[in-house]
Amino acid sequence: MKIFCIKLLQYLIKENLDAPIRSITITDLRKALPEQERKAYSTTWRHVQRLLQNGYVESQLEDGISDLYFITEKGRKFCESLYTNNYE
Repeated sequence: MKIFCIKLLQYLIKENLDAPIRSITITDLRKALPEQERKAYSTTWRHVQRLLQNGYVESQLEDGISDLYFITEKGRKFCESLYTNNYE
């Protein structure tokens, strides 16, 4: 998985964006990232689509205008597994 995808997932966890009522658009997600870490809208969209296809995020349609995204339990567990010590 690309580091940018992991950063997106980490942001969703940090902001507790884990349900349809607590979700974010790609535009707002881009704005929330530090400027030096931002990618073009289309690049961010492609990364989010990859996360969506793998079940790490889900989406819903907001007023027919834009999709809202939030992290799934699978996405949360994936991020947690990155920090788990597997040497025990």
